[in-house]
Amino acid sequence: METKESGQKMTISDVAEALNISKTTVSRAISGKGRIGAETRRRVLEYIEEHNYKPSVIAKGLAQSKSYNIGWVMPSDYSVVDLPFFQKCLMGLLEMLRQWIMMCLCVQCHRMI
Repeated sequence: METKESGQKMTISDVAEALNISKTTVSRAISGKGRIGAETRRRVLEYIEEHNYKPSVIAKGLAQSKSYNIGWVMPSDYSVVDLPFFQKCLMGLLEMLRQWIMMCLCVQCHRMI
């Protein structure tokens, strides 16, 4: 991901400032929703591609009231390597979540609920 001179990740505000447009316009160009001119949309998409900008998953989740997280609970009686079934399921889940740009919180359950 492209970073600013300060070493921080580039934000939607940085993109808007560089192109002298509003954050709302940048957001509309990225999402493809809302009224925005074709030329402006093209400029934004070219800029973010050139600078390898990736929208923040956390910001996206806040804007859409979604967490983009999934929980994985497994028994604590055994370790993951002792249970090939759980290991295979978890690896498959993580692979799918990577494609969907989601995160997984893994926990062990110490007693039956």
